[in-house]
Amino acid sequence: MNEKKKANSLDKRLLTGGIILLISTCFMFVLGNIFPYTGLQAIVTYPATFILNSIVVLLGVYMTRKLAGFFYILVWTLAFFLAIHFVIYLFPQDFGPSVYEVLSRKIFHS
Repeated sequence: MNEKKKANSLDKRLLTGGIILLISTCFMFVLGNIFPYTGLQAIVTYPATFILNSIVVLLGVYMTRKLAGFFYILVWTLAFFLAIHFVIYLFPQDFGPSVYEVLSRKIFHS
């Protein structure tokens, strides 16, 4: 019984991490449509972003193996926002202001 509960917990953690990885990857492609001038930097930054987000997800899976309730949700929420931060921060711009500057202008100054 205990092994089955542990396996379900691992499945739940892997599913949560997979969803975060899928959302951050989709967000990377959305940014690619909004900011198309990435140049050759995208060849390096897209895989680097995906690898960093995978590391964040794996750390989330590892950290939540014995957590439940509030701390479980807190770890996955932080992992989600960290993954989105990596996508935005590492997104390449060939010219013009950074993605953070453009998004903050559109969100806070409109």
